[in-house]
Amino acid sequence: MSLGELLRTKSSEYELLAEWHAERAPLDDEHFVACQAMAVVGIVLREVAEAIEQHALYICTETLAVELRRGSPPKNWMTREADLEEARVNVAMVRA
Repeated sequence: MSLGELLRTKSSEYELLAEWHAERAPLDDEHFVACQAMAVVGIVLREVAEAIEQHALYICTETLAVELRRGSPPKNWMTREADLEEARVNVAMVRA
């Protein structure tokens, strides 16, 4: 599963949770707040997936990466934290 596919799946899961909370929101304010939070997370994940897919070639070219993937890096990989406009990300790499 690609990083974009994984993010889209997670986005769909959060959107389903938002719908579940929306159905219960008229009865409980906590469900209303949860509904809003889940909807925002779902939207952000979808936007991140779209950005990564749209710019994957550029990211790989600029970093000389041969692939993009999500998850914890193996222990022998070099990791750095980076600020990307409104998000902080961890980047890991190893020589090919």
